[in-house]
Amino acid sequence: MATQSHNNYTITNVTYSVAGGSNVYTSHQTAVLTITPDAGYSVTAEDFSWANTTLANVNTVVFTQDGVNVICTVTFDNPFTMPTSNTTLSLCINGAAVRQRFSLRGYYQAAGSNTNMSIVQDCPVPQEISYQVSGVAGNEVSIIEKTYTAASGYFFIAPFSIAYTGDQMDESNYYCIETKTFDSSQRLTSINLKFYYTFPSENIFNDKIVVTVPATELAYVVSNKIRNYTFLEGNSVVGSSGCVKTVRFYGNPTATFTLATSNGSILDIGEISTDGLDTTVFYATTPTLTIPASGYFDIKIYIPAAGSATTYTFTLAGGNLVSPFPQPNPFYIYQKPNVVLTFSASGANMVVSTVAPSQTGFLKSFTANSEPASQTDDSAIIPYHFSVTGDTGQVLSIDDQTTETFGTWSNLIDVDDQLTSAITNTLILPVNDATNITSGMRVICPLITSDNIYTVASKSGNNVTVTGGPNLTLPNLANFSFSNRSGSELELPISVVLDEAATTATITGPGSIQRYGDTNKTFNLDLTSVLSIGSTNVCGKYTVSAGTRGGSFIYFDCITGEKRQIVLNKGDISFAICALASPAPSGSGTITVVNNNAVCAKTASTQLDCITWSIVYNRLDAKAKSVEVTYVDCVTLEEETINVGIGATATTQCGTRQVPISSDPGDGGAIITQAWDGSNPCT
Repeated sequence: MATQSHNNYTITNVTYSVAGGSNVYTSHQTAVLTITPDAGYSVTAEDFSWANTTLANVNTVVFTQDGVNVICTVTFDNPFTMPTSNTTLSLCINGAAVRQRFSLRGYYQAAGSNTNMSIVQDCPVPQEISYQVSGVAGNEVSIIEKTYTAASGYFFIAPFSIAYTGDQMDESNYYCIETKTFDSSQRLTSINLKFYYTFPSENIFNDKIVVTVPATELAYVVSNKIRNYTFLEGNSVVGSSGCVKTVRFYGNPTATFTLATSNGSILDIGEISTDGLDTTVFYATTPTLTIPASGYFDIKIYIPAAGSATTYTFTLAGGNLVSPFPQPNPFYIYQKPNVVLTFSASGANMVVSTVAPSQTGFLKSFTANSEPASQTDDSAIIPYHFSVTGDTGQVLSIDDQTTETFGTWSNLIDVDDQLTSAITNTLILPVNDATNITSGMRVICPLITSDNIYTVASKSGNNVTVTGGPNLTLPNLANFSFSNRSGSELELPISVVLDEAATTATITGPGSIQRYGDTNKTFNLDLTSVLSIGSTNVCGKYTVSAGTRGGSFIYFDCITGEKRQIVLNKGDISFAICALASPAPSGSGTITVVNNNAVCAKTASTQLDCITWSIVYNRLDAKAKSVEVTYVDCVTLEEETINVGIGATATTQCGTRQVPISSDPGDGGAIITQAWDGSNPCT
């Protein structure tokens, strides 16, 4: 069986050595040949068959698939007596390799509205279908053919748009033949799209062809009208630096109109003055303008820089507007300076005593309708810091944390809802539950692609009326969000920490801003969603006794709320001290603490609250000219500081039992001792 190459494949040979006169079947029941395709070709077992079935000494020939190859298994007769000379068995095989085929799988989507269209079979709008074809590399095949036709008397107001997308998309492999039909006024009334594909040397999956079918419009015959307008540079919002906006007005050729504004001469119709200086002429009200053969006229609007919010009003007139007009008239351009976002905190019976950088709130300012360059920029980080106490010194507690971002901020949470029925050409939205939807909320819907900003105007029951753009046509169950953020996107996580006395809560961020909207907004943290407030933490009077061995006494300062400790020795006389009721004062060793059930009055401390301290700075190795000594005044309970010079005569100071503290320049500071033997307390 000799190796052969033909029909774009190669088949291997098999040679056996068998003694003459012996039975070949005994030692070699089968011969296995491999059919290998040439480069760019493929072989399939079902494509091959045995032709010379009467070949002597061969019983069966079977073809099976083995990956890209085909295995040909030849079974010999039993018996097959080997002649005394070399013998060649030549198989006759029908079959050939074929060019390798590749697959294309993708999706076709027709987007748009079927209003005033004559739907051709298998060409509905909207539509999404899959397509799958196969072919050899370099070959072109037809994959999809669609026809879209406007209803009688209507035409398409804009060209059809074709977009090619997908992870493996190579747009150069696609080719579309567009056959268009026009009416007598050269308006597009029908289009046939035939898509062809040229196969590369690989399989392609998840390509997508999106055809946007434009809206249709009734072909006006009797009168020429102005039909619509659009902003060519995005939406109708500009920043404080100003810009040039181009508005394109659509209409029948020869239709006339004017545009006027109450904001001064800012309209440019593209005419050059005749003063010889080629100076552009600006208008507050344009002269009568005529739509040219192109079907549209562009007017540039020059918005100057401004430091405050300004609304520019434009009125389209001239008597030739279609009725009803599909867009707002007059229309507006809104100039928004830098947006200021304010972050504050408040709660019933709570005092925000420290807010950085001011007492009223933390401010962030940035260009309207823009995003910080990165989330590490200062414009993106909100380092708010709130210090909260009860209005009468009450004890605070932290509520349970239920989510990663906790606490209730005003204007932060959206109201999610959906339509309960489809709507057609209206600005009234029937929703499931309008309870938390309020006037002025921004309307967000993924199905609304217009650059207009829709806001809530009013509601009646669960019917919400919006304003800000043309009427809407949307399907049942369309999803909506209603937001009070005016386009700002941000996250406001908080961390809450209580001090040891549980009377002061520190609330910190940082928060982050992903995008600034177009309106100043305040986000106020409702402290009652984070903290619970207890009873008043009274500053009371307590009697402290040393007992038989003395010990230490711990209490919390009435003024600062800080924990303080006093060490008492055996025999020290009892004394009174002012301390917060919570956490309760406590003693160790033989110290006893008795609550006098009296409120401390800063101006009426008893003499027992006071003690005389002897203070002197006479270090031999003194390293400073003076040191500062801080003590607690026994009347005001405030910390006071005095300076003690080096080598000066010992001075005495009247203070509470809290041991005064000296600054230490490295030599130990002042030497402080009690100067009271219990017989003459200071006042």
